[in-house]
Amino acid sequence: MPPTRKAHHKSRNGCNQCKKRHVKCDEVRPHCGNCVKREATCSFSTGEQSPPNGQEEPESPTNVPEARQQVLSRAEEMDLIHFFTTTTTKTVCHDPKDWHLWEHGIPGLAFQNEYLLDALLALTCLHRSRLHPLRQQFWVRCAIEYENRALPGFFKVLSDVNDETCHAAFAFSFVTTLVEIAMPRGDIDPIEHLVGMRNYFRGTAILYLTKLDALRCGAMNSFFLAKTITWEYDPELRRSLHDRVTALYDIVAGSRDEKIYNETIALLLRLFYDSPYAIISFSLLVGPDFFQLVCQREPMAVLIYIYCGVAFNNVNEWRRWKIVQ
Repeated sequence: MPPTRKAHHKSRNGCNQCKKRHVKCDEVRPHCGNCVKREATCSFSTGEQSPPNGQEEPESPTNVPEARQQVLSRAEEMDLIHFFTTTTTKTVCHDPKDWHLWEHGIPGLAFQNEYLLDALLALTCLHRSRLHPLRQQFWVRCAIEYENRALPGFFKVLSDVNDETCHAAFAFSFVTTLVEIAMPRGDIDPIEHLVGMRNYFRGTAILYLTKLDALRCGAMNSFFLAKTITWEYDPELRRSLHDRVTALYDIVAGSRDEKIYNETIALLLRLFYDSPYAIISFSLLVGPDFFQLVCQREPMAVLIYIYCGVAFNNVNEWRRWKIVQ
């Protein structure tokens, strides 16, 4: 007797993009695997998914909270949380003053705010992706899904932030900045990346400028203490960067936007001397006029930004895993 053939059920619930391309969709939400690979907008994430052929769109019940799409099992998430508190924290925290913040303060806020918990899971997935190259794509995809799941909750809080909600929101904006730095970029235009990074920093800036007094009195208070940096630039690298960036003053001399360029060069030099990690704040501190020139691909502005990229590339290792491609 021939072996019994397993039943096969053809699904019609794939995303619109896979339907148009006539390829099998894995139906993972909010971004299916095919759309993640193609870096395309998935209809699962936009809410524009069409119903299967021959079916009507069911009416959405009112006042029913939206179900959170599961990325990993609860056991796998618990394993990630344990990994974050025991391993990842030691790679992102370089000052003993901040150990309690990363091991207890931020996780404590995350357990009370799901959007922050998703951000921590995204960061930990990226850490795992560097430790397990054979499963790198899987962990990066999980990180993307956790980040996408977290953002709506953050923006909802940010729209009406107060002295109670600002602590988790500030922690989220900082953690998500690390996620964005660590996320593999592939063929993404570095100028577009600057635009994206600046958008992430806006949330941090709003919270810092409007809720500083409250933040100093909450779980994030140690973040605002003077830091003890235990890792510095290589002296030779520091001298080389200083000499090359200082030479930019002569290159931009006489240009139409010389004043803007000089201010930006001075900012770069100051960030170089603060600490290797200070360069992360460049996208927040740089003036909007320079930012506009970079977006317009003005050669002088792009040249200066390249040196910012060199400094960013130096911040490419958190103890044992790289955070910049």
